[in-house]
Amino acid sequence: MTTWNQTRTEKVPASTTLNQYLPAGWYTFGSYNGDYRADNRYLIENNTDLLLTYNKQLGSDWNVSALAGGSWRLSSNSTFETTRDLSIPNVFGFQNSKGTPYIYSFNSNMMVLQRFLFGRPGFQKFFTISTTGRVDNLSTLPKGNKTFFLSFSIRQHGPDRLYQIPFGHLLCEAAGFLC
Repeated sequence: MTTWNQTRTEKVPASTTLNQYLPAGWYTFGSYNGDYRADNRYLIENNTDLLLTYNKQLGSDWNVSALAGGSWRLSSNSTFETTRDLSIPNVFGFQNSKGTPYIYSFNSNMMVLQRFLFGRPGFQKFFTISTTGRVDNLSTLPKGNKTFFLSFSIRQHGPDRLYQIPFGHLLCEAAGFLC
């Protein structure tokens, strides 16, 4: 588990024309003397992993390898504070706010859940089939689209070993096959 805090402050001088994209009247507190803001992040990050593995030789020809696991990640909490114009120009601090500072506190929980599987059956040294699947669930995505699945499979074979062809691996590569 990791915990960390981060504070970002913004000192806006009186000479700044601020937030032109906001509706008229938002920053008309009389004569504008500047602004002070702080963005505080209080984060607890927990990364928990679980991994299970399996290896089994089935007779003299077949083998199976597999693993399954999961991961959980969590983080949280923020506040945002801003003055409502400064009483004394360019003296930055919340105690210098002309009006009561705006303070917003909000939970910004983020949770990521991952589950994954991997399997690989094989026959002697002639071929294997490897497949991987992963399901992610992200709390930061829109409802209905928070979960997604990723998969990948590959087949590997060695025809030079199967047919006892001299220099077969080299010929196979030259012909553009996966060996």
